[in-house]
Formats: sequence, C-alpha cells, structure tokens
Amino acid sequence: MFKTGQVFAIIGPIDPILSATSKFDDNTNILGKTFVVSERTPLVQMSKKSKHIAMIDTLKKHVATCLLVVI
Repeated sequence: MFKTGQVFAIIGPIDPILSATSKFDDNTNILGKTFVVSERTPLVQMSKKSKHIAMIDTLKKHVATCLLVVI
C-alpha cells in the first residue's frame, strides 16, 4: 500500500513503522514529516499473585532512573 500511494496516514509507535518501511528498497521518501499525537507514559503492570510483588517499589525506582537517563 505504501508503494502504490494508498496510505495517507499511520498512527502508532515510530520504531515498528520505521522497521516496516526499512524493508523497502527506497524507503527515504515513503514517510513525510512526523506529527506527534501524544506521548505515552510507560506502564509496567505486575500481577498481585506474582512472587516478586514485594519488589514493586524497587522496580519503580529503576524504571524512573531509566526514564531520566533516556530523556
């Protein structure tokens, strides 16, 4: 659909979109300018039945540290 010009918009995470377009021979002109609709907040969900539930506070601290490093 890209190659025939039938796609006018895509919404979703940029990494899988770029990965899909990288498979084309000439992917430099397929995508136009990026329009950011929103920024997602990473979500980590742990089951209440998990044997690691006691470590949730430690996990939250590590995730927060990683986000600070990335930003």
